[in-house]
Amino acid sequence: MSSLYYYWKQYIEHRTKVAAITAVAFSVIITISIYRQLQDSILFTSILLSMAIVVIIMILRTVVSTVSMPLRTSSMERRKKICSL
Repeated sequence: MSSLYYYWKQYIEHRTKVAAITAVAFSVIITISIYRQLQDSILFTSILLSMAIVVIIMILRTVVSTVSMPLRTSSMERRKKICSL
């Protein structure tokens, strides 16, 4: 579990693809092992839902940061042009 936490933390801080893939792989392995122990359980369903929400949030954050980066760059360039005039 500590290695899973480490890779999620690495992804959140540095947004590296390797850390993200490793964290998702660890999450899937843990989910499968929990599923084998708690088949058809409400606890398993809630864990699966929370993991799905986390993955969706990760994807949305990545998309938003990818889209907003060019916007930030272009606004900074506009400010530089205005200041140089």
